Amino acid sequence: MENQTEKTLKSVPFYKNRRVYLSILFFIGIGLAIFFGIKAFRNIQRIQSLKFGGGETNVELIRGWMTVDYITKMYHVPPDVILKPLNLPVKSNINISIGSLIKAAGTSNPETLMEQVKKSINDFQQKDLKPTPPRPPGKQP
Repeated sequence: MENQTEKTLKSVPFYKNRRVYLSILFFIGIGLAIFFGIKAFRNIQRIQSLKFGGGETNVELIRGWMTVDYITKMYHVPPDVILKPLNLPVKSNINISIGSLIKAAGTSNPETLMEQVKKSINDFQQKDLKPTPPRPPGKQP
C-alpha cells in the first residue's frame, strides 16, 4: 500500500507539469498556425495579382502620358506593336510618351492615330489569346 501511495505522490507533480507543458505546446502550435496561415494568405494574394495570361487587356485605359515602355510592360506587347501605326523606330522612342509621339507625327487628327495604336495592341492581344489548333495524331512537330 505504501508503494502505491509513493507512486501516486510522485506522479502528481509530473501530471501538473505535463499539463503546463502541453498548454505551452498548444499555444506555440496555434501561434505557428497563425504565422504560416498569414504567410500563405499573402502568397495567394500575390499570385492572384500576377494576372496570368496577358496583363491588362482594356486598351481604352491607354493615355497620352504613358510611355511606350510603360505600355509594353502593362499590356505585355512588344514595342514595335505600339510604334508600327506611327511608323517610328523602336530604339529612340521607347522612353517617350505616346502623346508626344503622336504630336510629333504632325497628323491633323491625333485621336485617330491613338485609336490605331489601341487597335494594334488589341489585335496583338487577340492573336495571342487564340488557342492553337490540335495536331493530327501521328505527326511530330
